[in-house]
Amino acid sequence: MSAFVGRCLGLVCLIPLLVGVGASGASTEDQDSSGDLEYFLTTGSWDRFLQEPPVLLVGDLNPDIKNILGKGEGILVNLFNAERLDVEEMVAERFEPEIEDLKTETPDVVTSDGYSSRRRYYRGGAYAGSGYATTAPSAYYTYYTKQIQRSTTPDLLREVRFAVGNIDIKSISSKIELLEMTHRKWTERTGNMPGSGSSKLIREANFTYLKRLKDYIGTWRDMDQAIDSFRQEVGQVQTDQVETLRQWQEFERNQLEALHLFFDTDEIDEISLEEGKVFKIPAADRGLDRVLKAKVSGRDLYFRIQDGMGSQLHPFRLVAVHGGG
Repeated sequence: MSAFVGRCLGLVCLIPLLVGVGASGASTEDQDSSGDLEYFLTTGSWDRFLQEPPVLLVGDLNPDIKNILGKGEGILVNLFNAERLDVEEMVAERFEPEIEDLKTETPDVVTSDGYSSRRRYYRGGAYAGSGYATTAPSAYYTYYTKQIQRSTTPDLLREVRFAVGNIDIKSISSKIELLEMTHRKWTERTGNMPGSGSSKLIREANFTYLKRLKDYIGTWRDMDQAIDSFRQEVGQVQTDQVETLRQWQEFERNQLEALHLFFDTDEIDEISLEEGKVFKIPAADRGLDRVLKAKVSGRDLYFRIQDGMGSQLHPFRLVAVHGGG
């Protein structure tokens, strides 16, 4: 099975579970060493495949049988899931949280500090006093500097925030184009700003912001490419459905019968499902391999299950409820 199929199945089939771990870190199976063990069977989205399945308790699940079980599970998982794959639903489940996180990383306003030189202009004149006239200089200038701050142009910030605020999975490509157009437009406008005084500080703030924006747009491009790749891989699972069906038919002819012969014996105990998908396993049988015998379309199929995480292929899990007495 490819690495992708493993990820795909993780999205489609697997459900998070509590495994009955107490505060001490020990499982309920460790805490009760005498009574029967009670488990709840979780089935994810595969309920429709099950018809009151029993759990088989196997004393010795030999390597050959384990290999056959693993091969059969892999084919069945591909086959069952190819029938129900919703590509866009899977894309949304995989990428929506990352898109929302990336929105929060939009570049913030940039501020530049500097000084502005100014001059004062004084005009002189003549005035009379005490019977005589005094003539002041006609004009003179004095220069002084003032510390100032200037920030990224508000219109640039507004355009970027508008584009990012409206990004979703369906519009990501068009919004990247809008961000790139905004970057080009404001790079040109900023380059035409005067290189002195307060305009110089705005120019510096804009160029720093635009550099950050370029890197940010690159991150969105990476996200867009990852989404496209994911769509193609999921679509390939659907395309491969015909090949998967052929593999199953071959498995059914050549290897499924070996599982029937192995499990159809009086030496293997069957624990029936009780109301509420609960299994009670005798304490004496703790540690035995557990196999779910599921009847699908009139044929018996087998899935290895364990308490806790178990197989990563299918959603069947046994979750410890409590130890009985």
